[in-house]
Amino acid sequence: MSSASKGCREGWLDRKAYTPYTVPLMRVMALDYGTVRIGVAISDERRILARPLQTIKVQGWKKDRETLRALLAEHSVTEIVVGLPLNMDGSVGVAAKRVERFMNRLRGVFKLPVVAHDERLSSVAAAETLSIVGVRRGRRKGLMDAVSAAHILQEYLDQCSKEHRPV
Repeated sequence: MSSASKGCREGWLDRKAYTPYTVPLMRVMALDYGTVRIGVAISDERRILARPLQTIKVQGWKKDRETLRALLAEHSVTEIVVGLPLNMDGSVGVAAKRVERFMNRLRGVFKLPVVAHDERLSSVAAAETLSIVGVRRGRRKGLMDAVSAAHILQEYLDQCSKEHRPV
């Protein structure tokens, strides 16, 4: 079983080989996978900022796969981060096992790196963000999953940046 990353994917970018003007442009997509909805977030091309993209209503693997395939192509994604819902004590529960199966399907179909990232409290952070910016309760439900995916992705990008800072 894979566990949630404590940082970014090993070797994703050797920053010493690039100047600020030659860093390759590579987007990361984050997914907050649930049984009803999949929250989707995308990074900028320099992998610095994450933003919510959309929420996909789960319609079965075949339809969801095609929706994701279109998004991956449209945004030139080179890596996928999936929120892993570990229990608060860090153990792997039923929901995390379901997400790991989903990740294995993604790996098999898209042939891209798929990384698990601990998503504990991402929904709490998303709810707080939506409240702060004044989104009414009735509208939050439709935005919550994508904002949660953005929180997961931003945390992942921040960890990558810290771990691969030029010396």
